[in-house]
Amino acid sequence: MSVNNNSIFTITTFCYHKNDDTPVSNLRTPGFYHNFDEAETDVMNNACDIWEYTYNYAVIEELKPGMYPQCVNRHFYKFNLETKKYESILAPKGLEHITGFSIG
Repeated sequence: MSVNNNSIFTITTFCYHKNDDTPVSNLRTPGFYHNFDEAETDVMNNACDIWEYTYNYAVIEELKPGMYPQCVNRHFYKFNLETKKYESILAPKGLEHITGFSIG
């Protein structure tokens, strides 16, 4: 039996309101890729309208295979209403150390 230790890159969209008691809501993971560049291209271009007039943030998490996978890297994005695309940002305040948006 061969073991595949390749990462997957999950895309999760969500709503974030830093001043609410529950700042993260409406999480949805519409897909994953086997390489980061494809995942990021689709997020930044709002492929398949992942924004859906709702999800003002997105995160790509790099996960290793297994149960409750460890997130080894992540990238955040915020939707720009003018361009209708997501833009790369630093982790939103309060989410700097949060992982497991997609699986876990």
